[in-house]
Amino acid sequence: MKNFKTLFSLVIACALSISMAYGQEDVFTEGFAGTPSGWSIENSFFSSSSNGVYEGAKSVKLKNDAATTITTSVYNLAAQLSYYILPKKDDNTGATVLVQKSIDGGTTWIDVHTTTVTAEQVADPSVWFKDSCDIDEASVMIKITSTSTSPMYLDDMRLTKTAVGAANTDLDSIFINDGYMMATIGQMDYSVDLCYVPEVLVDASAVSSSATVSVVQAADIFSTIAADRTAVITVKSEDATASTDYNIVLNISTDTLVNENFGSNTLVSNYNSTAQYLFTTPSGGNDLPASTDGSNVFGFVKNSILTFNAVENAAKLSFKAALRKDLGDNYEIKIFKYTGADSTLLETLSITGSGLDTAQWKDFMLDINETEATSIKFINYQDSEDSRICIDDVVITRAETSASVASLNGTKVSIYPNPAQNQLSISGVEGQFAVNIYALNGVQVLNAVNTTSIDISAISAGCYLVKVQADNATMVQRLIVK
Repeated sequence: MKNFKTLFSLVIACALSISMAYGQEDVFTEGFAGTPSGWSIENSFFSSSSNGVYEGAKSVKLKNDAATTITTSVYNLAAQLSYYILPKKDDNTGATVLVQKSIDGGTTWIDVHTTTVTAEQVADPSVWFKDSCDIDEASVMIKITSTSTSPMYLDDMRLTKTAVGAANTDLDSIFINDGYMMATIGQMDYSVDLCYVPEVLVDASAVSSSATVSVVQAADIFSTIAADRTAVITVKSEDATASTDYNIVLNISTDTLVNENFGSNTLVSNYNSTAQYLFTTPSGGNDLPASTDGSNVFGFVKNSILTFNAVENAAKLSFKAALRKDLGDNYEIKIFKYTGADSTLLETLSITGSGLDTAQWKDFMLDINETEATSIKFINYQDSEDSRICIDDVVITRAETSASVASLNGTKVSIYPNPAQNQLSISGVEGQFAVNIYALNGVQVLNAVNTTSIDISAISAGCYLVKVQADNATMVQRLIVK
């Protein structure tokens, strides 16, 4: 595949009818003889004299002086949860048992179902009643929390799982360049941006561990023909009687026109320089801080001119600058934009006047705001052959968009600003919801619950996925942090 200097959006599109068959195989059936392995049960004890335990030697006593909390370990392919409750006394009328689930290892909990005890259910203190709710997650933890004015009892929690029969061809997860993409096939409107990579590799896993998964990669991610930008995931069932294709269409955007992190000893196409000096940091006789992105930095020496040629529709120029050596010399680098025969001075970098030092990289962002083809030149004014000022991470972007909009349960949800720097806002979502931010390798870097204003100042600059989950709907959107 071709090298490129743009951001691109990856949109999953599937024209097939997706179905999931549920069976009654158990993930667990717990009659309670004690605390199951990996679970935690707080503010409770086990009773063997609860007037008709349904199964098992004991039941969990839901205490009335503080809420009893039962938290399970992680279970896979969870379909439906059921349990039995024994109220025991009349004043349990109105008591509640709340079921919650977590798909991020217990960091965020989402309300699933509430059981409320009725007067009819407490009429006979020896009768257990059953309740159930859908879980429907590929990987999940479950929490049960009780409130009551008198003790109640809980027994026989049962979790059934999704059938993974011989004909199952359901897709479970998609991975883009080894980055986690999605966890359920139930909602097919997902998008993500990847930054500055030379190729796109799609991978996937199936719900059934016995199914065969194969991928045909996109022929050309820069083609104007959608079929050339389409990767196809094929899931073949265990018994080879069924096969399903999932089409992954890669759509290119051009929010970022140029990105140069000087990771090699030669500049990529569309750039040229005279007297270039690319070197790895830190090195002997060099006080410059380590490179922020890529293995090398660009150091200006006598007669250095670094040019970015004929960029169209450019809005912003950003880069980092620092000193390799601080010898008190007044060396300067002037940055110009050239549109046709006209030139404009954008910035002057000097050792004595720009706040540069050897301790840290300083960020610069300059306005270009030209629709015509515009070249950017860094011109060094010094007599010495030795490098003083260095730059790294040069990025030229189009105008920023105020929001990224996607659909969550039919509601337009906005994540803005994007790119963002210190604060991220979310609109269009109400009630209980969770927000998780992931790096492109799938590592979670931040989570928040029920808040529309999120502090992201601790997140490093780069590209991320923002996952918003409310009720049973999920939206995934890309985010650029500056």
